[in-house]
Amino acid sequence: MRAFKAGVNGSDEPTLTDQANSTFLFGFGSGSPVVTSNGTDPDSAIVWVVDSPDSNGDGKNAWLGAFDATPQPKAGGGTKMHEIWSGTIGTAVKFTTAATANGMVYVGTRDGDIYGFGITSGAALKSGGTATFADTPVHSALHEGSHFICMDHERRAALDRDAGGDDPEEAAVCYLQVLLAGELPDVGGARLMRDMDAWGYSFRLGSTQAWYQSDAEDARGWLQRAGIIDASGALTGRSCC
Repeated sequence: MRAFKAGVNGSDEPTLTDQANSTFLFGFGSGSPVVTSNGTDPDSAIVWVVDSPDSNGDGKNAWLGAFDATPQPKAGGGTKMHEIWSGTIGTAVKFTTAATANGMVYVGTRDGDIYGFGITSGAALKSGGTATFADTPVHSALHEGSHFICMDHERRAALDRDAGGDDPEEAAVCYLQVLLAGELPDVGGARLMRDMDAWGYSFRLGSTQAWYQSDAEDARGWLQRAGIIDASGALTGRSCC
């Protein structure tokens, strides 16, 4: 995790300067950070992030970490992202982001649990009846649907919550969801890629569109070998295996 300082150079152009980094790398499938504060004091700001440490993206052994938002001194000079608290959460959902409200931090897991962290007083939380949720984002529905298309018959038959799959399959899923978006009226691949960026999908070229256009050969090859797209890159209408 990296902290940047926004500024302006001598030509009045915006700049970002790397100020501090975490002392370890977050695993594939870890979520985007969120920041809480009292709204007036920078020293009250805390960065919350879910780490999925296993390299295969299965979400196991995940934990929620809290870091000082203000970089702290480190031994030998310089600054670092300083961890101030952590708590285990079981098996994390891929790319999950913590939710915050009223002094609490909430995290849902693949185990079907929702954890709440915070300092509380008074009676324990009680159910307020049937919850009403907003519509599922299109990119999220397409991502999970693409997982279903890309998995083999055995995994599909046993599917409960966790789609599983390795890194190459995950890349193929991301590519396929963009293709499928192009088949939906009033959606399209360009809009979906912007939504993926806004939601926190992370690619080494900096954006979903840059990855899709210039760095997705492995994903296309995976889909072709699975028979999901043809040699021209068009959808075949078939699922994997």
